[in-house]
Amino acid sequence: MNNLETLIYQTRMAHSLTNKIIHSVPFDRWDEIPQGIETNVTWQAGHLIFSQHFHAIMCIAGLLPEIKEKVPLRQFAEWFTFGSKPADVVGKTEAKMLKEQLELIQAKSIEIISAMTMEELGSDLEPTKMPHPIAKTKQEALSWNQQHIFWHLGQLGMLVRGLGLKYDFGLKK
Repeated sequence: MNNLETLIYQTRMAHSLTNKIIHSVPFDRWDEIPQGIETNVTWQAGHLIFSQHFHAIMCIAGLLPEIKEKVPLRQFAEWFTFGSKPADVVGKTEAKMLKEQLELIQAKSIEIISAMTMEELGSDLEPTKMPHPIAKTKQEALSWNQQHIFWHLGQLGMLVRGLGLKYDFGLKK
């Protein structure tokens, strides 16, 4: 597998695991914040939408009108980034809509990565208002995107347990 094929495979895997764990939580429980965990599925999903849009779409292909029309990015910047609090977004979104927006961002990011060439991986990021905190090249941004998703999968795993739900990641004997 070359670097591009690896990025596509790993991104698909990160998306698949995200969807499995998020979809294991009923919509009516997305706003719940278990004691001691200080997050909820609503915030995690919104944060993943916003961050994946930045790392795997904006920095790679720029702002896309079809995303801007379907995802309120300015509002999400306020609700789901630095300094925001999961308790502050309770009741402000619909779980079903967040699920659809997450799947849209995931599909668009795979489409963009799949259309890239090996040469493009080493190219500079698209200009953004906020510089990327880690990456200088498109490959670095896409690699960071996956690492960031997996960081949040760990948080989602703890959140699901905190909600009293079980998700075994397919490991049942």
